[in-house]
Amino acid sequence: MLLVTYLIGMDRAPSLRTLWAFTGAAALVATVFGCQRESASKAAATSARKELLTHCQADWRLVRWTEQGVDVALPKDARATLRCDSAGVVMGDSFVNHYSFMPPSGPTALFGEGTTTLMASSPDLMAAEDRFMRAIRHTAGVKLTDGRLVLSSKDDKGRLEFEKERAR
Repeated sequence: MLLVTYLIGMDRAPSLRTLWAFTGAAALVATVFGCQRESASKAAATSARKELLTHCQADWRLVRWTEQGVDVALPKDARATLRCDSAGVVMGDSFVNHYSFMPPSGPTALFGEGTTTLMASSPDLMAAEDRFMRAIRHTAGVKLTDGRLVLSSKDDKGRLEFEKERAR
């Protein structure tokens, strides 16, 4: 935009040196702003991952779930859980199947590659499981609030709230 404004106000065509100077400055600005965004997302993911690993070495049970700020009804006959092991693997039950996520390979990811068992159930439970797994994969923030482990989406409209499981 600056280059266009500058060129419109000129009486003659700009020199090649002027064009290169503007191009270089624009590239530098884009790089700086891009690095700042990447640094912020790395820091956020690192912080969220640290928070998750600090608290999830216990067994947690899903007690509340919201999507787009609206509560999602939890299936009555199944449960979703979450826990971590000392190697940073996140695992649990997703209503029907068991899941696990390896530690992330990149600095901006909260979870790495995931796997699940392949058991089948009613269409309602399978749909709930698909939505739950999608919600976990889109986790951007993690915090402990009022004794609950809360995983939230980037816009905080999607939330998975877990309470510690009581010993059986």
